Amino acid sequence: MPKVVDHEERRRTLAKAIVDIAGEKGLKGATLRAVAKQAGLSMGAVQHYFTDREAMLDFVLDYVQQQRGDRIRCAIEQLKNPQPNSMLWAMVKEILFADETNLTFQKVHMMFVSRAFGHQPTAAKLGEGRATVVQLFEQLLGDSGAKNPKEAAETLWSLMESLPTDIILGQHTYDSAMNTTKAVLAAFGITDVDD
Repeated sequence: MPKVVDHEERRRTLAKAIVDIAGEKGLKGATLRAVAKQAGLSMGAVQHYFTDREAMLDFVLDYVQQQRGDRIRCAIEQLKNPQPNSMLWAMVKEILFADETNLTFQKVHMMFVSRAFGHQPTAAKLGEGRATVVQLFEQLLGDSGAKNPKEAAETLWSLMESLPTDIILGQHTYDSAMNTTKAVLAAFGITDVDD
């Protein structure tokens, strides 16, 4: 009897292999051959899921964005009494949380930002993600009573794009990044629910 393959599980295995390789060697190191070796699969098995390297990289960008989104949703779901302000701060804390997974995701994200300079489909995909998150920030900030929620959302987006990179580079710690975010949002009338 032929072995039944769980295709979604296989795609997750491949995505994790790509992220691991990219986290260590950059996107250039994430070749089909390297991914096959990392995942313990044949080249043919990898090519079954990804016709070429571009398809593989498109998939991993979606995967990283989805994984980051899942982590944020989980943080929000753990709130006892989710309100706009507490949901906003749960998002901020999860984005800045410097565990190994988030640090790897941020490294890979930075590689895709670099790739976007010469690759319009990547730039468009990153732009879509940005628009979605800024819109959510604006809604939560507005519902939390922020002064000028649109400007606050744009400012918060900029912080959430730059501070994780600063953490990776050792220019900020989680605590100092949180303090910076608190100071900036306080100027818009938003305080952390834990303060």
